[in-house]
Amino acid sequence: MPINLKKRIIRQVSNYTLLFPISLSAIITLIVLAIIINEASLSRSVLGSVELEIIDKNQSINSQTQEVIENYRRDIRFLHATPPIKGLARASNNKGVDPLENTTYAQWKTRLEIIFAAFLKNNPDYEQLRIISTNKKGQELVRVDRVQGAVEVIDLNRLQNKGAQEYFTASSNLSDGEIYMSEISLNREYGKIEFPYRPMLRLSMPIFDENQNRFGFIIINVNANNLLTLLKNSINTPFQLALTDSNGYFLSHPNKDFTFGKDLGSDISINNNYTFNPVANSSLSLIKPKNNAQTSYYTASKKITLALGEKQNFLSSHVLAPVEHIKNIEMERRTKLYAFLLILVIVLTIILAFFNRSLRKSQELANARAQSEAIITGSSDAVIGITNNGIVSSWNNAATLMFKLGELEAIGKPINDLKIIDQLNFNEIIEKFTDGTRQFKQDASISNSSTKRYFSLSLSAIIDQFGMFIGIAIIARDVTKERTIENEIIKVNHELENKVAIRTKELKQASEVKSAFISNISHEMRTPLNGIVNRPEFIG
Repeated sequence: MPINLKKRIIRQVSNYTLLFPISLSAIITLIVLAIIINEASLSRSVLGSVELEIIDKNQSINSQTQEVIENYRRDIRFLHATPPIKGLARASNNKGVDPLENTTYAQWKTRLEIIFAAFLKNNPDYEQLRIISTNKKGQELVRVDRVQGAVEVIDLNRLQNKGAQEYFTASSNLSDGEIYMSEISLNREYGKIEFPYRPMLRLSMPIFDENQNRFGFIIINVNANNLLTLLKNSINTPFQLALTDSNGYFLSHPNKDFTFGKDLGSDISINNNYTFNPVANSSLSLIKPKNNAQTSYYTASKKITLALGEKQNFLSSHVLAPVEHIKNIEMERRTKLYAFLLILVIVLTIILAFFNRSLRKSQELANARAQSEAIITGSSDAVIGITNNGIVSSWNNAATLMFKLGELEAIGKPINDLKIIDQLNFNEIIEKFTDGTRQFKQDASISNSSTKRYFSLSLSAIIDQFGMFIGIAIIARDVTKERTIENEIIKVNHELENKVAIRTKELKQASEVKSAFISNISHEMRTPLNGIVNRPEFIG
């Protein structure tokens, strides 16, 4: 192998050996960078998600509250429109008889009590329906209560004066058709808070006679527990809900001892018991109880308007997300990310290992091909490749010199059309290889007007990785010199054999003459000697 080629191959193998650790280091660096970026933005991302969730929950609470409140308004308008309401006012102003219907005040009062009782039986949210006179400075005229689940019409002796209540003053100044809505507060009877506590929401509408003289107002007491429970149940754990009134006193809180501080004479409120730390670039605030620094929440508030007027009446919804919940989300996301990154590293490492192995094999194959091409290119033998349908696919320099045909002229052409060796029928050869032959050798020659050239051909099947025959490799060696020498040797040997034969014949003839001469001399000498031997007397 040439020294430069060997060095180049060693350098390429070394480069591909370093590719795997370099790539793995790059992946690990990217993973570490992703972790650093994630840790830097994780808290902000989680808070952003929680903020959107809190805002959505606050909006849902506002929508539910407005829907319920609108139902309450619809109901009081319905009751206000019943005939006994106007009938009472007309009868009161006309000495106890309604001139329009010729109905007494007592009759209208009885009819209205029947309507109120039927309404309470069919609407469990309502606790009390009343007519209160403004002319008599807050005296109840009609009252129907829900007492321990039963509906009861309150008789005249038990009716109370509510002139000192805040809602009386506000209701006495309403315009025709206007609705007053109180804040939610604990119900009081005879000036004392009832126990068990019943939070009430009160709605009222003014009553005028036919001359637009103020008679009084209709007022309904709604058990706010149902509304508060509905809103509380709409918040799924671990989120919690706190509702405050216009002054920041709790109407609902995870700790029941914090509720209705205003009615119970306590100073517990969201402003008195919590410190607020706004979160930068967010609607959230981090709030901590002043007496328990370890319990803290992220929250966002939503004002829920109940009534407009000189004194706005509203609730504030505070959806609370415990800090521990935020930390749990961060840990969950962190765990998922790290698990994903771990799996990603494993998968990428496996892929990289397979890729590196494939790349090394491809490079080894490329190097082998480069070596083969170098060997083939530098070979003194003609090396020709043809496909399994007889098309020339490779043609080296020796083939160009041997067959006087350039590479561009040969590649892509049918081998039979080149007619480089007439004795070979390549169609038959291809068929022979297709039938399973893998290698054979054959001699061939090319003759022209002045010379004859001899070739030794080695034909081998080209088999792919699946064992399929895809072509033929032909190695042609010019053996003209060897064949010429061989022929000369054969000729010399033949001449020597002829000379040996002639000489042998001559020697054979000489041997025969010699044998005849010796035989004749022997006979001629034997005759007289026999006569002497038979007569001893001659010897003596």
